[in-house]
Amino acid sequence: MSTACADKTLTLDGVGWGSTDDELGDDEAESESTSESSTGPGTTTDTDSESSTDTETSTDTETSTDTETSTDTETSTDTETSTDTETSTDTETSTDTETSTDTSADSETYAFPTPQDPFFIFSGTNPWTGGDWYEGVRDTTIFELHQLDIHIDLIDVNLTECGVQGVTVSVNGQNVGGFEIEFGDDTVDGVFPIGSPILGPTFEVRYETQQTVAFGCGSAGYSTSTSTVTFYAG
Repeated sequence: MSTACADKTLTLDGVGWGSTDDELGDDEAESESTSESSTGPGTTTDTDSESSTDTETSTDTETSTDTETSTDTETSTDTETSTDTETSTDTETSTDTETSTDTSADSETYAFPTPQDPFFIFSGTNPWTGGDWYEGVRDTTIFELHQLDIHIDLIDVNLTECGVQGVTVSVNGQNVGGFEIEFGDDTVDGVFPIGSPILGPTFEVRYETQQTVAFGCGSAGYSTSTSTVTFYAG
């Protein structure tokens, strides 16, 4: 037998019973489950089952890692290099160029005549006329002149057999001797001792032509690069 209800049909083991719960609270339906079973007519079993499971899981995980690394590296390098290098080189070069040659401990030799020495030539280029002269002043260390030596290299010599060129030699205005240039001569060498010493140390030497060469008989000149005079102190 089956009974139809407007809201709910309950069937129990083939036997139908009409049951309508018009007022079923929403709150009871949330947590309450009603199960009816019948073992026979007129027997009703009500089973109220309420299950409540409260599960609370609390996991507190705290990880704290404090890593502190402190590295103090201090490098101090003091390098001091002191090098004192002192080089002292004293080079003293003294070059006194003076045309002076000592032939002995008490003599001094100088070039004469030179291009810087004054001269006078009346005619031509050679001192063949009376009154022609070469003169030069020399500063020495000799305080008393006892002898004078002369050396003259002749140049432009064109004297013939008739030609004679006579010359006087003086020191500080004092005549100490003389020489003659003749045909065939190419040098003149003279030694003039001085009886009364001539006071120095400055000496003026003079060659002056006294004898004029005869006309047409030639003349001779003096080298101003290789001729010399030598002063003797005693």
